Amino acid sequence: MSRMTPVTIVGAGAVGRSLALALYRSGVTVAGVYSANGTSARALARRVAAPSSGTLTGKIPFASVVILAVPDDAIPAAAVQVLRSAGAERIRTIIHCSGALASLVLRPAAKRKISCASMHPLMTFPKKGRTVPMKDTWFALEGDRTAVALCRSLVKRMEGSSFTIDARKKTFYHMAAVFASNYTVTLLEVAGQLAREAGVPAKDLWRIFGPLVTASVNNALRHSPAAALTGPIARGDRATVLRHLDALRGSKRMEHLLPVYAALGIEAAALAGMER
Repeated sequence: MSRMTPVTIVGAGAVGRSLALALYRSGVTVAGVYSANGTSARALARRVAAPSSGTLTGKIPFASVVILAVPDDAIPAAAVQVLRSAGAERIRTIIHCSGALASLVLRPAAKRKISCASMHPLMTFPKKGRTVPMKDTWFALEGDRTAVALCRSLVKRMEGSSFTIDARKKTFYHMAAVFASNYTVTLLEVAGQLAREAGVPAKDLWRIFGPLVTASVNNALRHSPAAALTGPIARGDRATVLRHLDALRGSKRMEHLLPVYAALGIEAAALAGMER
């Protein structure tokens, strides 16, 4: 594979660390790593053989490609800080990694004729723990044509896959990711609360319910959510649903779950109707 342009990475948290290591291991030169306090950047730089690291102060030997792997609310300020740094004249492309924000937040860079894009890895990144491999991860891309083409090449080097989205619809894309990941985890906690209320042994809870969760998700992915739906709503068992609602209303510890059950029940009924 042809040699890729070196990159500078700003942000050494879970996303920045995972991207830096994946790029380095794929043969892309990481020219520098920078973070707010510099400590995490220097540690990551040692792992990816980056010759420059620390904070964005002084003259920075930027590569022509800069990847901003910082929290969403820090992206605009980080972009401005990069552009104001000595050495910014070398930059030709700036990419941020937010799933919620479009590349439009990089407008100050675009005004300088710098190519801009967003490259969001559709993966969960635990705040602490092991680095997340990028192989087989899908990335959502949007931005100007030149930057998006570069993002595709970077993703390919990391053995991931990519697709483009409309910047105007990116909020819906991010909501989809929230439901697929964050709210799925939240629903498991809701199930856990109800199971513990029923007296299911807490220490064995996920050994007991795990096979059901795994089978349900696998069936939905293999076929479709509508085809995988089972349970009282799918079979039109109104009496059981009413008993569930009565039980929640009658429990001070569980009554807070009534709106959750009702909202999901309405969506489940619509899903069941699709399969009929």
